[in-house]
Amino acid sequence: EALREACGVLEAGLRTTLLVTGEDHRTWLDRIGSNPDQDAPQGKCLLATLMDGKGRLQADLRILTLEESVFLDIPAASREAILKLLEMYIINEAVEVEDLSNQTRIHSVLGPRSHEVMDMAELPTPTEEDGLAAYEGASVPGIRAVVTSRLCGLEGFDIIVDVDDSDDLSNRLTVAGGVRVEQDALDVVRLEQGIPWFEADLSGGVIPLEAGL
Repeated sequence: EALREACGVLEAGLRTTLLVTGEDHRTWLDRIGSNPDQDAPQGKCLLATLMDGKGRLQADLRILTLEESVFLDIPAASREAILKLLEMYIINEAVEVEDLSNQTRIHSVLGPRSHEVMDMAELPTPTEEDGLAAYEGASVPGIRAVVTSRLCGLEGFDIIVDVDDSDDLSNRLTVAGGVRVEQDALDVVRLEQGIPWFEADLSGGVIPLEAGL
């Protein structure tokens, strides 16, 4: 009910983040991913996939472009396999991939009142659907980035926050009017909206066209 009619908040642990840096990081991502990102300006969110030589999905990605690096939002359950795959793809490029799974958490604010809750919590929101809000030294500590959510087909936002500030952010969102929900509720809503999750729906040799990507 909160997700459909108000605002649900949760840290589901479904996704995690990697930080990609190095002189060649954008050309490298442009080579291995399905969506060109080399010329994307700072502050953009791009959806992409990693595929094997036969075009079968190995991961779905969200690329968040920063000033001299990118965040990669990846499926948490496949983190180790994806890290090995990315390291294999680094040949001669000057690229470093840092695992942020122990340093950050992703909180989701979802539902028709998500904008209102974000405003009440004094959190930034992207100005465009494919935009990224990121800031340092703001009134809410530990926030790395805010991006439009893609978890369940509802309007809302995903917030990347330092793990030490994760509980404070959760409390701030509930004080602002968000209702804590569990992953089971999110799963119901995303099935109603027809949103596939990796690996639940997108593993086992699925190709992007079959998944509607």
